[in-house]
Amino acid sequence: KEWLEQYVPTLLLPQKEEKLNQANLTEQHRYRAEVNASKWDVRMKKLLTTHERRLFALNAELELDDKNKLRDKAKTLFEQWEKKTVEANTLLEKLIKEETECHEGIFKAHSEVQRLLTEHAEAKTAYENQDPVERNRSFSTYLER
Repeated sequence: KEWLEQYVPTLLLPQKEEKLNQANLTEQHRYRAEVNASKWDVRMKKLLTTHERRLFALNAELELDDKNKLRDKAKTLFEQWEKKTVEANTLLEKLIKEETECHEGIFKAHSEVQRLLTEHAEAKTAYENQDPVERNRSFSTYLER
């Protein structure tokens, strides 16, 4: 009996019992939290399905799907015409540049013709002012033998 009286305190039964009670309380608290989370999850899923049904009903009432299709079609047409407009604008700019270059070339050619006409007029005047005898000698086309 004395041995048992010395052995029982070494088992630390009150501390172990306190730890067991604490573990049971923690387990109960976690179980309650899990149950509450499960209830909240079910409630949120119900709310989500209610919300989805309401949105579907509103979309049907407002004919939103048809409006979205029309909007998408209009957007596609707009993008196509915008692309064609940009292409036409690019072509117009290219043609304007080519026309400007053409006009510059015409101006240069006209200036060159004017210069040559002036040179021709000066040469004609010099020719007319030249003595006819000198003219014959200076413009001989016969090959000398």
